[in-house]
Amino acid sequence: METPVISFVGWSNAGKTTLIEKLIPVLRGKGLRVGVLKRDGHEFQMDHEGKDTWRFTEAGADAVAIANSRHAALLINRPVSFETLREKLGNVDLILAEGWEIPGVPQIEVLRGRTDLRCREPEKLLAVVTDEDVSLPLRRISPDAVGDVAELVMMWFAGTGDCALPYAEAVAAGDEPDADVTLTVDGRPVPLLPFVRDILRGASLGIVSTLKDTGLTADSVVKIEIKRR
Repeated sequence: METPVISFVGWSNAGKTTLIEKLIPVLRGKGLRVGVLKRDGHEFQMDHEGKDTWRFTEAGADAVAIANSRHAALLINRPVSFETLREKLGNVDLILAEGWEIPGVPQIEVLRGRTDLRCREPEKLLAVVTDEDVSLPLRRISPDAVGDVAELVMMWFAGTGDCALPYAEAVAAGDEPDADVTLTVDGRPVPLLPFVRDILRGASLGIVSTLKDTGLTADSVVKIEIKRR
C-alpha cells in the first residue's frame, strides 16, 4: 500500500519548513512514524567536497549510499520522480511533503506577507495556515496553533485507509500492544490509532460518568454495542 502523503505548499519564506519542523514531534507523539519529502527549486548540495561520497559522485557514480549503525543516506545523481522518492522513504506511516503539488494529494497552504494563494488547485486545500486577513472559503489556522494543524492532519489521515496499517498488522498477529480501548465491527477487530482511542475513551467515559447508578470505577470495563438500523 502507498504511504499517505499530505503536502504543505506556499510562497517562498512563508514558513512551511518551520511549520513542518514543529509538526513532526506532535505527530510522533500521537504514535506516527513521519517522513518528509522536500522539493527544492534550486540547486542544492548535501555532500561535502573532499569526502569519500563526494569523490564517488565526482567520479561519475549514478547513486551513492552511506550507512553506519545509526543512520543511512542515499544520494541519487539524476532526476527522480515523486513516486520513486515515496517508495524510498518506506517504513513510515505518513509523509509530509514540502513544496510538492502532486495529483490526488491534499494540501495545506502556508501564507505569510501576502493574501494570494500559491496553490494552483484550491479544491485540494484542507486549510490555510496564516495570520493574514484573508477571506477564503477554507478553514484558517494560525501558524502558532500547531496542535490544531496536527489534529487536522490526523483527521484526514484517519480517513485515508492506509493509516492504521501497523496497527492492523499487530491486530492480525494478535499482539496489539496494551490496547485499553478496542473496537469490533461484526466480530472483526478494527485497528485504532492512539489518538482515536483517546477520543473514544474520553467521549464514552464522559457520557457514562454523567449517568446515575452505573457503578463506574477506575477498574470498570465499559462495553457499548451499536446496531445500525
